[in-house]
Amino acid sequence: MQIIRGDSYQSWIYSNRSDLVVVDPWLTDKQVFPGLNWLLYREANEEPHILKHNLISQVNHIIITAHFLDHLDLPS
Repeated sequence: MQIIRGDSYQSWIYSNRSDLVVVDPWLTDKQVFPGLNWLLYREANEEPHILKHNLISQVNHIIITAHFLDHLDLPS
C-alpha cells in the first residue's frame, strides 16, 4: 500500500494495486464557505496530486471524514 499526500492541506490518497481511495478531496483552486466567503476561504498553493497525475478516472472510493466544508469541498 502507498500513502500519498493529496494536497498541501489535509487530503490523502491510499493506493493499493487497482484500488485508489481519496480521503477528504479538495480539487479546486479556492475553497470558500457559503455565506462567509469574504471571511473564510483557503487558496491552494499546489496542484492536487490526483489532478497533477491524471488519476481522477482511477479513483474507486472517496472517504469524507467530517461534515465540515474543509473536509467536503462540494465543487470537488
